[in-house]
Amino acid sequence: MKVFINSISIFFIGLILISCNDSFLKNADLLLINLNKMNYASSNVCSYYSNVWKNAIYNEEEYLDASSPYYLKDYNQALIIAKDTKYIKDEVAFIVKSKKKVDSLMKYISEHSIKNQALYDDLFELYVKSKELTSLALKPSGSLIYFDDKTNNLSYEIVNLSNRIKIELEAKKK
Repeated sequence: MKVFINSISIFFIGLILISCNDSFLKNADLLLINLNKMNYASSNVCSYYSNVWKNAIYNEEEYLDASSPYYLKDYNQALIIAKDTKYIKDEVAFIVKSKKKVDSLMKYISEHSIKNQALYDDLFELYVKSKELTSLALKPSGSLIYFDDKTNNLSYEIVNLSNRIKIELEAKKK
């Protein structure tokens, strides 16, 4: 009888561990999807800022059009105007909302990563890079060259990490 009870206990513990692992993988997958959406929006905002900034510095495109709100503005004024556009406001609102969801998922992942430490480490690295990119989208800073280099490097690293994590997740689901 004692062996039977121990066997049942081990069975249920195993079932709970498998369930926890499935939950971890589902949340890791959800985290990756949300990070990718947030990074896409952040990249779009950074690209928009970069174009506004470049055009203002070199007096190109809309900055020579008298009907444009950017007409003959310096790059600081141009960025202020860009931040006030509906497009940027909508993207920033999406980023802020996504950030909250990502933070919540990351907290769950960090609390349940025992069996998946390597995957967690990659997700955490992606999370950190994503926060950097998001920060640049929410508060552009530095010179245009620094801003472009930083956003391009982060975007490249984020894509590589996302692809690696996607492969890891697929392998763990099998």
